[in-house]
Amino acid sequence: MSIREFRRLSRAQRRQIIDAIDDPLTQRVLRAAFLGPGKRSWVQVALMIGGDNTPNTVCQIAHRGLNLVTFDPENNDTMKP
Repeated sequence: MSIREFRRLSRAQRRQIIDAIDDPLTQRVLRAAFLGPGKRSWVQVALMIGGDNTPNTVCQIAHRGLNLVTFDPENNDTMKP
């Protein structure tokens, strides 16, 4: 799933996908980027996550995490490979 597709989902669907991801860092990045109030830049997300993570790093973490999940919006079903 791409970032663009992920952004088009409802907040509840995004939360369901994030909860299905096993890696806690990936969950934190996705929550900070997509569940907070308003849009956040990758710079803002990197500052929130801390730990010397750069904007590019958190963006890559988000992409890799979402690439592992497929989501069927008609059934609200999250599937992992």
